[in-house]
Amino acid sequence: MASGPYPGTFTESVTYSFGPGENPSSFGVVTSLHATFTITSATGTVSGTKDLAPGAPPSIGSCLDTPPFPTTDFLTSTQLTYHAAITSPSGQYYTDAGTASAENATALVVGGFVFQVNPEAFQEQFLTSTGVAAATPQTKDDCKNGGYVHYGYRNQGQCVAAVNHQD
Repeated sequence: MASGPYPGTFTESVTYSFGPGENPSSFGVVTSLHATFTITSATGTVSGTKDLAPGAPPSIGSCLDTPPFPTTDFLTSTQLTYHAAITSPSGQYYTDAGTASAENATALVVGGFVFQVNPEAFQEQFLTSTGVAAATPQTKDDCKNGGYVHYGYRNQGQCVAAVNHQD
């Protein structure tokens, strides 16, 4: 469940890869991360993407597939960037971008041996925002078939004029 200004159902799909560490088959430094997410809320629908932040401090990814841990993935605290599209209940479009962090498990490691992994401890936070802004139409087609309403214009002509002014 999502909380904050868009409380509701949160769904996300994440893929990540990590490079060789001491044991290349089981852990290493996270080299890529991409996520798509959707928040369905009475205050609006938010959908977007998150990616590994450029220049972020290294984080560790792991795939433990030895007993007693049947294929348990974990990811240490990872810095991300996000881009989101927001549709208000009235149908208007907005955008947002900023930073986030995620980790999908916690582990107790002593002397290189993993004693405890809690993969259900997924934690994620949206940390900073550039500010929610009204989306702007990018093409004249965005204004057609009533699309102008999504951008806050009273008619198609105003919307098309705004697109022409951008060029």
